[in-house]
Order: sequence, then C-alpha cells, then structure tokens
Amino acid sequence: MSKAKIKEKVKLELAIVSGGCCERCGIYMYEDFLTKKRVKFAEHAHIIPDSNDPIAPRAEDYIENYDRESCENLMPLCSSCHTIIDKAPQQFTKDVLLEMKHNHENRIRYLVSLREDKEINTIIYSARIKDRDSIFNRELIKDSILRDGFYPKNNCLFDLSCSIALNDDQDLYYEAQVRSLINNFEANKINMLERKSLLFALAPQPLLIRLGMLFNKQCDVLVKQKTREPNGWFWIPDCDDLKFKLNKPKVLNKNNQICLLFSISDNVDNERIYKIMGENIDIWRISINNPNLNCILKSKHVDDFSKICLQVLNAIVSFYGTDKIINVFPVMPNSLAIEFGRCYLPKVHNGLVLYDQVKNQEINCFKKAFSFIDGVDKFD
Repeated sequence: MSKAKIKEKVKLELAIVSGGCCERCGIYMYEDFLTKKRVKFAEHAHIIPDSNDPIAPRAEDYIENYDRESCENLMPLCSSCHTIIDKAPQQFTKDVLLEMKHNHENRIRYLVSLREDKEINTIIYSARIKDRDSIFNRELIKDSILRDGFYPKNNCLFDLSCSIALNDDQDLYYEAQVRSLINNFEANKINMLERKSLLFALAPQPLLIRLGMLFNKQCDVLVKQKTREPNGWFWIPDCDDLKFKLNKPKVLNKNNQICLLFSISDNVDNERIYKIMGENIDIWRISINNPNLNCILKSKHVDDFSKICLQVLNAIVSFYGTDKIINVFPVMPNSLAIEFGRCYLPKVHNGLVLYDQVKNQEINCFKKAFSFIDGVDKFD
C-alpha cells in the first residue's frame, strides 16, 4: 500500500502514456470488457518500492531519496497484473518492469502516430485441411498488421470462413466451401473493400485460388504468407530475392491438353502428371531452385510471382486460344495460390480445372477438386 498519495496530474500523465491500457497485459482499463460501459479499474504499481519494509516486493531496490510517486516509477496495471508482479518479485525485477513499461509506452506512441491513411480492414479465410480445422492466432495477425505499419479499423475483422463438418476428401466438400465463400464475400464486399485490406488465409489450394479470383487485381488487397521461422505472418524485407523459373514444353502442340504445374513448395516430377493426364499433354511449369514451404518471405516475392503468372496465362491464350481448358496442379505457398487467382481474368484467360494434392502414407498424387469455366464453378 502506498504511503504517499499519488498526485492527480501524475495519474493523468500515466493514463496518457499508457493509452489507458494495462502495461503488462494490454487490457483497456477504462471500459468494462462485457458491458462496454465507462469504468476505471486502473491501479498503479511501484517499480522501486514505496516502502523499505523487507517483505515489500523488490525491497532490495528501495532508494531513500527518490521520487517514488513519479510517472517514471509507476506502472498503470489492472488488478490481476498488479497482483501477479507483486507475488513474483524474483521474476518481475526492477529491470524487467522498467523494460516492460518502456516497451509498452513506446508502442502507444507509435500507434498514436499512425496516420489515418494507414487504417486497413483485416480479412481472414480458413477451411478444413484433410480432417483438421485451420485455426488463426489472432495475436500473431495483430502483430503482423502493426509491423506492416497499419492499424485495423475499429478492430473489425471480416471472416469469410465456412464451418462445415466435411473433410476435404469428401464429395460435397468443395461445392459447399465454394458456395459459402462466394456468399460470405458478397455479403461483406461493400464494407470490406472500402479501403486497403490485409488478407490472411489457410485452406486447400484450390479454394485459395478461388478466393484470389474474388479479390482480383482491382481490389486494394495485400496477401499475407504465414512463415515458420519466425512463426507468424511477418515479412523479412532484407532477405534475398526469389527467382521464379518458367519451363515451357519443348514442343507445343495445339491438340494436346494443357497443364500448368506449380512446383514451388515441393518438387513435383512430370511423371506424376502424366499418370493422371496421359502422354498427350503440354506441361507449363513454374518453379524455383530448391522448392520449399518457407520460400515466400517478403511481399516482393509475391509481386514477382504475379508477373510470371500473367506471362504464362497470356502465353497460353496466345498459342492455344481460349477454347482449351488449363489443368492446374498447385504445389505452392498459400499466398501464391491466392495471387494466381488474383491474376486470372475469366473473360480473358482459359477455363480452369483445379486439382488438389493428396498426400498420405499410401498415395502421393492429385485429385480433381472443381472447375471454373466461362465464369461458372462446376463440380463433378
């Protein structure tokens, strides 16, 4: 218990520099979490203790001639965090608390400095992969948005996901998912696309391609990629550029079927395609050196991929015309599957048959998911 009364001007300054939030857990302390009514439950914890009582938390840091009721020595905390730090003084030392206070107040200054044009909408989309639901860590998404120099409008999040209890190897899965995705998109389109958006998605790749078609290049959307190291949705802008390679068939035949193979997150041998499609097929292949899941590390990688997608789609139209169907075999990071869909123009490019990779202990092949022909989704 503080021996001295904290001055009101100090409390006001603490409320300002902390943004009214607990400097440990970040909860807003001037509004009831459930009722949203205006309340105040902020407490003020001493870093250097107010008392030289040997049982006081951090008693060894007591300083006799020091303004212990100053803004520099006080942390606005919720009652739970106040109790936690005082019950574990060996964990929450003076240096730990000073760093916690410094980091929190720096974040508040940064957030307040963000201009209005940095306000964005946040969009997520997930679908069950095999028999597992795709789950987002909302805190990682929030961290990613702030690292990119944006802030979410009114903490609003548009969720386009469909929570159907079907696995991706069941017959009605793709039809149910596509129809739900389109309905959710149409229901949110006006509000969702009124400003720049960040798009976070985890789903089978045929659905991600279809998602990209909805968010075409006319939409001001930045597609994010979940990375494994570090674990999150963070770009690494100082990493090396990535070179995408387009391998055309050695001999083009207008009578052959067309295959567009993306071998980017894993190496896919052409023989796997021949087993499905037969020998009379022209395989157009986009790949990188050393294909791997964690290759997309900065936004420029996605932009470069866009260019090569448009190049190959236009080249196919130029040689075959638009009557033939492109069989698409996607093995690539999620952001690239979405970006391929964004590059695709239904009125300009060929119809698509989208395949999904089936991979388990017994088989390693592709299965037809659905088609998109003449602007219409078709399900067998």
